[in-house]
Amino acid sequence: MRLPGGCPERQGTLGFEITGHQTTKRPNHDFNLRNTKNMKFNSNSLISALALGMVTTAASAQTLITSYTFDGAAGAGTFNPATQASGVTASKWSAQGTAGYGSGTLSATLDYVDRSGVGFAPFTQGKAATTKSWPSSELGHPALNENVYEGFTVKPNSGSLTLGDIKFDVGTGTGNDLVGSIKVEVVQNNVIQYSKTLTSTSFGNGIDFAFGPLTGTTALPIEFRFIGFNAKQNDSPLYIDNVKVYNANAVVPETSTYAAVAGMSLLGFAAFRRASRK
Repeated sequence: MRLPGGCPERQGTLGFEITGHQTTKRPNHDFNLRNTKNMKFNSNSLISALALGMVTTAASAQTLITSYTFDGAAGAGTFNPATQASGVTASKWSAQGTAGYGSGTLSATLDYVDRSGVGFAPFTQGKAATTKSWPSSELGHPALNENVYEGFTVKPNSGSLTLGDIKFDVGTGTGNDLVGSIKVEVVQNNVIQYSKTLTSTSFGNGIDFAFGPLTGTTALPIEFRFIGFNAKQNDSPLYIDNVKVYNANAVVPETSTYAAVAGMSLLGFAAFRRASRK
């Protein structure tokens, strides 16, 4: 089991034990705090539990780093990010690579489509980036080809940036316009670090791909690649929309944070002990 924010569960006891004291008139085991002289508290366990709770709360925060919505897109070829966090540079969304298959050529062509009110199977957004010319049965080569893809890169303007989640909508056509599969890759220094493959039956809104965490720098940006394959025809479309990249969920607190947590826990415990002795 894992706690929210990706932190592993911590096993242990908070508790206290009561020795030499039994209540016979109160079967519900209620007791008065003034009669707790025989109660032994495990102070280390209490401090650990309080600290864990505060750290878990800090780790659950998630910040949007960049997004691509294509709502205001015009023309074709490349699209700017809709948003990007301060201190971060996200590249234009573009299609990359070509591959020859005898008489056929694979070159994912990126365009903009607006079909408001019509929708894309199986999601209903009206605007999206669309790509065609993926590996298809029509060309006789439907299998994945990682040399042709669309996507973008993210890097910090200085220092480092740790990412851990990407969400997106993906759709395709129907019948002979179907793109049967998509692979999403998280790449750094031209090496695939994490990947997720979906078939068209899993396409839809709000696909969540949690990965990493993976840390990028100015010299080593993090790249996201979307690769269609198993298309029915050469012009079968793949639609992508509402792409959002987030920082890593698991935030490791600074040393000063741990010190503050421990100090607050000790103060709370001391106050409780004084109250129990009255």
